[in-house]
Amino acid sequence: MTYAQLFFVAFQIWASVFGVIAAICVYAARSLEVKAAVTLVCMLAVDVVLNLAGALSVAIDAGALQFGNDAFWLAWLPQLVVRLCEFLFLIFTSQHIARIIVVRGGVDGRRLTATAIVIAAFGMATVVTTWVFGSFFAFDAQSGMAGQAPRHVQTVLAELALLPVLIQVIQNRHSIRRSEFTAFAISYMLLAAGFMLPPPFDACPCFVVSYALVLITIVMTHQMEFSKDNMERERRLARAQLQLYTRQIQPHFIYNSLSAIRTKLPVDSEARDSLNHFAGFLRGSVDLLTTENSVPAGKEFATVMDYLYMEKERFGDDLTIVTDIQDKDFELPPFTVQTLVENAIRCGIRENDDGRGTLTIKSRRTSNAHVIEVIDDGVGFDPLVVETKEDERNHIGLANVRERLRLMCKGTLSIESTPGKGTLVRVEIPVV
Repeated sequence: MTYAQLFFVAFQIWASVFGVIAAICVYAARSLEVKAAVTLVCMLAVDVVLNLAGALSVAIDAGALQFGNDAFWLAWLPQLVVRLCEFLFLIFTSQHIARIIVVRGGVDGRRLTATAIVIAAFGMATVVTTWVFGSFFAFDAQSGMAGQAPRHVQTVLAELALLPVLIQVIQNRHSIRRSEFTAFAISYMLLAAGFMLPPPFDACPCFVVSYALVLITIVMTHQMEFSKDNMERERRLARAQLQLYTRQIQPHFIYNSLSAIRTKLPVDSEARDSLNHFAGFLRGSVDLLTTENSVPAGKEFATVMDYLYMEKERFGDDLTIVTDIQDKDFELPPFTVQTLVENAIRCGIRENDDGRGTLTIKSRRTSNAHVIEVIDDGVGFDPLVVETKEDERNHIGLANVRERLRLMCKGTLSIESTPGKGTLVRVEIPVV
């Protein structure tokens, strides 16, 4: 067996393993509409059989396997399976692509799909006929495979079976997604090349390789789109939950109620000031909750100040607040500073033995970044615990803040903390 034949056999065995794993993943993930998933699994199953039969056929042709003169039909069988799978694969491919087009809202080209299936079925019939009558292949005395005549008819039939599929893809190019259109176009070119290119050696049709490449392209495209769909589904779910939450709390009713209560309080009273800050915090929080994009830093800081006013009212002299806000002219993910401040008070200062401490908030601009620092002299902690997410009770919002900063504005969050001394959390957002 030559190195080329060994490589081809190894490739077919690898393609078979890929097909089995991909079929299991497609079935387990349910990443496609049911009928589309079934047709894709069928394509993978046919390709597994085709590659195993192709590897066996090459091994027979190379003389690695011998069946003897009394068992020629055993040597013929792998080649027959390869030729039948050639057209069976096209049948499932046409059904799969047609189903994807329908799922994406395209035109249901049943006639084109039926035409492709009929042509492929006729091709399978010619394979059986030529095998029975020995029109294309025979075996020499050593069971080696030798072609007797070119298989132009079957090649033409395979190309014709692909034509209705190509027409459907072009007609529905605006309905299907760009990545899917690209994948289907590449698949068509690979299949067409596989049918037309001459085999590198006997018993090695090029379409066997092209089928494996087609499946890799289609499976990877579908999995990529599945990941996008999952992310979009999660966003829609989060948005729906947020809408449900905001409807449940009825913010306008709360604002109106607070306004009614405020009118009954003396103008210069501490109770009225506290109510004003609570209303401001509530209004700001709901506004921040209902946005999916970054928010002005000034708005975030205003909400935080209202929150700190109420915390100061709760803890009195036990909580000292120092602010140095020099930079507000930028945007950041909502609740970034709010989360850091809450962590500093709840998990830092209030965990001191006497529950006392100082919270400092700073904001400044450097040459290339907007910098926010939240500093407390609380109990501190080991930053590695947060980095490895081992502490599920405390500091649970920090990982979320870091991820939102990275995704929404390419920002970073760093932590400097010493147990028993305090914590500094620094946020840096690149200057746009």
